[in-house]
Amino acid sequence: MIIDNEFTGFEDLSNEPLEIRLVGETTKCRSCDWFWQPAPYGPYPSFDFNKAYPEVFLERTNEQFRDKDLARVVPGISRGQAIANPQILHGCRKSPVMTIGINPNLTGFWPGPDGARWAYPRFSSFARYAYYYRHRTTHQESFSLEFIRKHIREDGAIRAKQAGYLKSGQRANAGRNLTLKLVYEDGSTDEIVQRWDPETPFVVLFGPEHSFKSGEVIAGYMDLPDGVELPVQQNVVGYYQRVIPILEQVNGWLRSQKHLPNLEMAEDVCQLDMVACASPGWGAQFEINKEQVIENCVNKNSWVVKQLIQSNPKVIVFSGESAFQMFNRMFEPFITPKLQSNMEVYGLLKMTARDPHYLDIRTEVDGRAYRLRARIIISPHFSYDDNFEPHCRLSQDELKEFIGKFPDAYAALRAADRVIDPKAKGDGYTAIVTEGLRDWTEKYSVAAIPLMQELYDPSSLIGQGIAQEILLGNLQYDDSNNHLKRSEGPCQFCVNDRWKFPEGCAYGKPNEPELPTGFLEKVVEQVIGKLGAGHEVVV
Repeated sequence: MIIDNEFTGFEDLSNEPLEIRLVGETTKCRSCDWFWQPAPYGPYPSFDFNKAYPEVFLERTNEQFRDKDLARVVPGISRGQAIANPQILHGCRKSPVMTIGINPNLTGFWPGPDGARWAYPRFSSFARYAYYYRHRTTHQESFSLEFIRKHIREDGAIRAKQAGYLKSGQRANAGRNLTLKLVYEDGSTDEIVQRWDPETPFVVLFGPEHSFKSGEVIAGYMDLPDGVELPVQQNVVGYYQRVIPILEQVNGWLRSQKHLPNLEMAEDVCQLDMVACASPGWGAQFEINKEQVIENCVNKNSWVVKQLIQSNPKVIVFSGESAFQMFNRMFEPFITPKLQSNMEVYGLLKMTARDPHYLDIRTEVDGRAYRLRARIIISPHFSYDDNFEPHCRLSQDELKEFIGKFPDAYAALRAADRVIDPKAKGDGYTAIVTEGLRDWTEKYSVAAIPLMQELYDPSSLIGQGIAQEILLGNLQYDDSNNHLKRSEGPCQFCVNDRWKFPEGCAYGKPNEPELPTGFLEKVVEQVIGKLGAGHEVVV
């Protein structure tokens, strides 16, 4: 059963503040035919919560989400199967630190037990939708695999002929078909090619090398009910968790300054994507109509411009050089000093973490000034753990020099499997992971010196860049609440005429004098106008 994706009750947004308009306009957006007519992905399990404002959302600490898979369970309701809606900013709209990626990751796309059970929000009201994204931190929801198994249709189900294991399950990147390779206990094998249409989602219940019993359902068509009460699991996702070590770096520095910080996700750091709709990736293999998506989402609807102008962050951390390049093509006229976007990502990281670069937007509307000045820091992509592993980086010329001077030390590193060749990352640099090699460092202390001079610790570098903004006075710590001071401007996202979240706003933003009607929208228009030809983001 596929639930209708259209929201109602938000038809007239003309008199709403920009932060409220963005909820309705983004969520209801169906501009891209490629995503919606018909949808190339899904439908997927969907859920609502059994109450509008679950208190459990407010129970969060960085430690709670560190090195865990399951953060918590929230009482919820199954909403059948649906296409994932466009996403809005995660966290406080006035968080002074913002991360920006390209688009949400559609984890349910991939065949296997995780792909089968990932679930996406299908809320019964805009107030619930707003509350969810206000407090979303490191989690993504799923149902239990047992619940999914109970709702696999008998017709079309693939059952094991005998006991064995799934050797592989490969889905086409741009189609609704997959190939399953099975190995049975008698040594025989089987290859099954399965195709399905958009109305009947097909899921795989086993992962590679997972064993199954004779007669067990390996894969089948999913048909979930609507309105069934069930626990909704909130799983910790590495991408969203990546900022926690960075916050811990800043927390530690603030403690050294005699403060008592409690910097957290969704409070001090918010998360935004350039493109609102989810897909399994952004590479050419997925055959996404990038021209249409970018033209509609980034250029025409300008969701990222509108959110930036409303949020007015003090620091922007980009998840990967590709996200920055997309952003830079649009905002280059406002970035100072100019950045060499063709550098490899770790060079961009070190440059932007140590030497301040800013997105600096200044304009005036009806005699009222507006300014956004945000430090830019370019990070490796958040999705991959090894991107954040401290390591030394050597160009090919530097590597040859190192091997020539210290052949025994290099041989020891090779023997310890600590050398990552350039082809593994595709950036032309050799990475050497020396963390934990205490004996090596003591034995080859002279060789360790040139390596340490090229040490990259991404979390520390980003944390240093944020701390630098505090020292420069551009980012301020608020001892009254142990968080970073909010960005300038009023905000009614949590308390307004359409909804009032029970916890209200801890930062007094709804009590600030309102901006003139349409002020931020006129700022957006001026910014887009000043971008001129640079406003058109190309693939």
